[in-house]
Order: sequence, then C-alpha cells, then structure tokens
Amino acid sequence: MKHLRLLSALLSVVLLSACGIESREEQVRSSLGPCERIAFYSSGGFQDYTDFGIYRCPDADLKDNPYFEPVTSADLVRLWGFLDNFEGWIDTIGRSDPGNEVVVNYSFDRSIVDTGDWLYIYEGENYPKFGCYDIWLFDSQSGMLYYFHNNI
Repeated sequence: MKHLRLLSALLSVVLLSACGIESREEQVRSSLGPCERIAFYSSGGFQDYTDFGIYRCPDADLKDNPYFEPVTSADLVRLWGFLDNFEGWIDTIGRSDPGNEVVVNYSFDRSIVDTGDWLYIYEGENYPKFGCYDIWLFDSQSGMLYYFHNNI
C-alpha cells in the first residue's frame, strides 16, 4: 500500500509538471513574440509524421534570439539537403495518399531564401541523419516563419 501511494504521488508530480512544459515547437515559435498561424498541415501519424507550417511574425526581433542564426552560404547548402529530404517524403506520402493535406498544400518556394534570413535546425538525438528534424526559417523580407518537421 505504501508503494502504491508513493507511485501515485510520483505520477501526479510528473503529470502536473508535464502540463507546464512547452513543446520545442512552441518554445521556438514563442521566442519570436506574437505570431499568427497562416497554415499548418500534417501527414498525421502517431510517431512517423511530416508537418509544414507558415506563420506571420511581424514584430519578430531575432538579434538576440536563442535559437535563430543569420543564414550563411554554408547554411544554404545544409538547408537544401534537409529540404531535399523533406520534399522526398512529401512525394513518398503522395504516392500512397495523394489526398493527404500536407501533400496537397505544401507550397514552399526556395527562391525566397537568402542570406538576409534567419534559420534554426534541430536534429533529434539518437536518430540517423534526416531521421527526425525541425527546420525553422524566418524570411526577413516578408516576416513569415516557415516550419518543416519530419520524423520518419
């Protein structure tokens, strides 16, 4: 009985603690200040999923942001590798589920990216290359934030 009470108390603490923890996605987005969600699409799935989001963040100040760095020429090469992988998964999902919302609505134009933009790439630990990642790209000309997530 004593062990059951201890286990119950521990479970309560864990659950209450988890309620106050923001997801990585929320932490990164909220670091920019108020952002309006323009679009968000997901391939669904419990573990394996692909997401694409667009947010308008008109008042974002990235100079002292703990996540974002100014885009460099080297970053562009790295970013293209991730986007090649991401778009490959969009194609793969489209072959098995052509009506999937992320397939139908994915609309990123690479030509908008330049060295005046800001980038944050998160790679999941204990995953192979391109196994789990988040890409956040802030287009400084438009004030738009693009979010790419893949976990396959």
